[in-house]
Amino acid sequence: MQRKENNMGFVPQMTDSVMDIWNAYLEHPFIREMSDGTLPENKMKWYIIEDSLCLREYVKVSAA
Repeated sequence: MQRKENNMGFVPQMTDSVMDIWNAYLEHPFIREMSDGTLPENKMKWYIIEDSLCLREYVKVSAA
């Protein structure tokens, strides 16, 4: 198997390979609403509660 010559370094290659995914994250309604200040308070409150529960469990796993 012959290796294809590529002038891009490893990091630019990896970054380039995920740009579609990254842009989709940036276009997600939650992120867009949060960035433009239109995210309803109840959505933000739900996110904070869920995030804190997740982080609490993460700390337990990390400590184990």
